[in-house]
Amino acid sequence: MVFVSDAMEEDSATLYAIARELGQRGVPVFLFQEGGSSKVNVFGEIARLTKGAHYHFAPGADGELADLLRVAAYAAGGRQALQANLSAGAMKLLQHLK
Repeated sequence: MVFVSDAMEEDSATLYAIARELGQRGVPVFLFQEGGSSKVNVFGEIARLTKGAHYHFAPGADGELADLLRVAAYAAGGRQALQANLSAGAMKLLQHLK
């Protein structure tokens, strides 16, 4: 599952419960956050609970986001598929996997 945003306004307790269920079902959540607001610590916790990843990208950095969205390789073939495709985005994503 991929989530791209700059903020999270929903109730964190509800999100954590959903994230735990996703984690139990083996569904990693990849959260790509535009900007670096430290108020959005919920992203990191969701990534941890689902064994996904949370990564900040610079506002307006469409190329960086496109590279990061190579999570399709991970979804299709796991960590090995991501390692086989060592683009800059894949390397960044590997560093942030929980």
